[in-house]
Amino acid sequence: ITGLSEDEKKKLAKKADGMDQVPDQVLGRAQGLMKIDYFDWLQANMSTMKEFQDPEALAETIGHNMRQLAQSANVSVIEYFSKWYIVDKVALVNESMVDVNYTVKDSLTVTRQYLEIAKERILKYNGYMSRVPMIMETQKKIDIILEKYKAVAETGKVFAKKLKADELTEDDVQRASDDAAELVKTVYEQFYVMQARSGFLANRLIGIVQYDYILLINNKVDFSQYQQEIFTATGMAGLDRMLQMFNGNPANIQSDLNMALNINKGNLDALETLLKDSLVSLIAKKKLVAEDSNGYGATARDSVARLITDAAKDKYSPITHSKEEKGSWWNPWNFAPDFVGPGAYITVIGYWWAHPDRYPLNSNDSRAPESEFNDASAIRSQLCIQALAFYDQSAIFDLCTKSILKTPFTNLKGHDMSYDQRFSGHLDDTKATPQMRKAWNFSDRICAFRDYNRKNLVRFMSLNKKEKQAFISDQAAEQSK
Repeated sequence: ITGLSEDEKKKLAKKADGMDQVPDQVLGRAQGLMKIDYFDWLQANMSTMKEFQDPEALAETIGHNMRQLAQSANVSVIEYFSKWYIVDKVALVNESMVDVNYTVKDSLTVTRQYLEIAKERILKYNGYMSRVPMIMETQKKIDIILEKYKAVAETGKVFAKKLKADELTEDDVQRASDDAAELVKTVYEQFYVMQARSGFLANRLIGIVQYDYILLINNKVDFSQYQQEIFTATGMAGLDRMLQMFNGNPANIQSDLNMALNINKGNLDALETLLKDSLVSLIAKKKLVAEDSNGYGATARDSVARLITDAAKDKYSPITHSKEEKGSWWNPWNFAPDFVGPGAYITVIGYWWAHPDRYPLNSNDSRAPESEFNDASAIRSQLCIQALAFYDQSAIFDLCTKSILKTPFTNLKGHDMSYDQRFSGHLDDTKATPQMRKAWNFSDRICAFRDYNRKNLVRFMSLNKKEKQAFISDQAAEQSK
């Protein structure tokens, strides 16, 4: 068993002596005794068996047998899968060494080199030493696989010396097949292919690269070139994967990306149609609480005021159109040329009828004031930043103007998210066409909340250990007040 000396193995074998023998009565060979199953036989005889008199030895014996069983099962699974599901192992190995940009073997070699650099960096900057054993273990696994690649290459050299195929012996052919099978088996064993639910090596590298990145930031290392190499490699790998998915045809990729963007915009339109009125009402309520205007009947009064204002400002409202725009002589809006008189009431009622959830008129409740943590203001600002993803900002702009989603860091500039800045971004760019100004503006608005979270996460990751502990302590102190 792995990890045991020869003496320990003999000791365990001696303790397990006789435990692997099937009793005659269980086999049906005992004279004058009825055949019974093993469980019943054990229940009847275990009190007199020497193996059950020493619980510690019994536990060791069971553990010994279970490890053997698990190890045997693992080997059997790999051999079964390799035999019946990977028929041409030589072709599979060769495929792993053929690619325009990089091969599996090249990737393992470069990964091995990177792990060595990461290990040296941890030692240099006094990082978490607990990661070093994992890095070195991963290096060893890669080394074992690369040795198998060398064996395959050596077999190729033997074949190359025999210029004609009929000079190959059966042993040569079998050797090539065995080397390829051994390489596949080694990969499965070293990277736990049959047991791991996801990529063993990929998951390890994710953690190592992320920690390496944080280590560089914490030690204020100039890693601009390092970043460029990582981003280039990552982007190239992503492009390669997309090209493989579409059989190397960039036109298919472009068509699918355009379709994905169109579907995404359609989803946003559907969410806007479904949720905008409710979101406007929620923002309005949080604004009332933040401004301490949440007394009895405040919601209804605010809804009426917003209803009249929004109806007058809405570009689709008939009261904003001229007589020529309103249409023929029989159009009822001809009787409401200005926002006064009976036509105004008709317009307001019609507008409310179209958006009843946006302007709740039946609420007279009095709400609790805002807490000392300014939670209502923060929630209102967050909802406003998220609402930027809606293309039509009517009824939202007046509620959200001047709202700013604050960063959790104190005395830090550039990490807040302003509704007004994102709302008008790119619109004054005179170098771009009107269509591009609108496109860039809407794209930035859609990503506003994501950008806020990402920027603050990067800032938190860039803190050194003392700064991070101080930040966490300050946050805990604020919450405990």
